Amino acid sequence: MKQAMDESAGERAGLDFENIVRERFSFLSEFGFSEVEAGPTIIRYRKGRLGVNVYHGRRSYEIGVELVRGRECFSIELAIGVVDRDAYRKYRVPAARTKSAIIVSVERQACVVRTYAEPALRGKRKFFRQLESFGEANARRLAVDSFVAQVRPKAAEAFRERRYADAVTLYESMCDHLTVAESAKLKSARRRQ
Repeated sequence: MKQAMDESAGERAGLDFENIVRERFSFLSEFGFSEVEAGPTIIRYRKGRLGVNVYHGRRSYEIGVELVRGRECFSIELAIGVVDRDAYRKYRVPAARTKSAIIVSVERQACVVRTYAEPALRGKRKFFRQLESFGEANARRLAVDSFVAQVRPKAAEAFRERRYADAVTLYESMCDHLTVAESAKLKSARRRQ
């Protein structure tokens, strides 16, 4: 692990991530944050129990931002979701492998933090509760989406193979997420079983 981190640090030294983040995130000092840790793939800022982590993913090369309160850590995506659901649906974490791409991506993330995370930077408890609630709801939605994505092809296969009892069971397990065509197949399978 240490060797991988050393290799990552070595290959990224020329990308100047630390200085780019320091420059683009200097506005954090206006909110009372100070840099407490810096490396070729992460810069951490703190103000009491609050923190902001800006990182360059070791494998993904994503330029990410985390908002921290105590031991809780929230991705910037959740802050976007709390403030603007439409922007949340459109948002993608930028990835950067070159210095010029890092400059653009870090600037973009700094703008995102200024636009969507100001209540977190000010330590607003209500906002952190909203982050937690949105994160939990999002996790539940992702779990349901994953379940439906696994069941949907199995239900379609059971229907095609005329295993109507299986098709009914599978379609009913995701009844709140059926398409119009799947609802029709469920009705048909119920009649034929």
